Amino acid sequence: MKIVHFADLSAQGNDKQPHAPFDASDIESAGLDHAFLGHYHLPRDGDRHTYPGNPEPLAFGEDGERGAVIATIDTGEVLRERRRVAGGSVHDLTLDITGCVTREEVRARLDKVVDGLSGLVRLTVCGEVDHRVELHENELRDVLLARFEAVRIRRGELRTGYDLDAIRRENTVRGRFVNDVLDADLPENERRRVLMTGLRALDGRGELEVL
Repeated sequence: MKIVHFADLSAQGNDKQPHAPFDASDIESAGLDHAFLGHYHLPRDGDRHTYPGNPEPLAFGEDGERGAVIATIDTGEVLRERRRVAGGSVHDLTLDITGCVTREEVRARLDKVVDGLSGLVRLTVCGEVDHRVELHENELRDVLLARFEAVRIRRGELRTGYDLDAIRRENTVRGRFVNDVLDADLPENERRRVLMTGLRALDGRGELEVL
């Protein structure tokens, strides 16, 4: 049997090493009508091959319909039906907080995102953080733990709600602070957190730390 890279390898992701790789056309060349294959987690169906995928999601970000594949062979045609067998659900969700200015608005948007879901969840928080909003990771976690068995929260692309270009032109302590932070050699996430904490302190806010 000719051994070459499987034609649909890119669709399964490049982070997994191929085992006995082949091209889809090699299935017919080998005299096989259909091949049921493993190793890759992503369910995928081809004319002459089937990747059932792992029945239980093993990591966040694994999508596709999960379950056992029941194959019916009829006059050379393979009919496939997937039946869910997973004992739990894994959800990869995004919460965009752009436009929210209160805890209540953030909570309402979060409730809409998680409505009807259960199991395990990874929540990515992104968007523009308004300078008026009070947002803390522990508060989000408490809300999610009321619905889900396990929770992971991560920061996505978060932007400050301050007009930094305008502030840095101010001849004020606030303007000097913004200029110093923007000119500093800091990772982007750290720069954002320093700016938000410092500007909230200069505004006299009691709660300084924001997600």
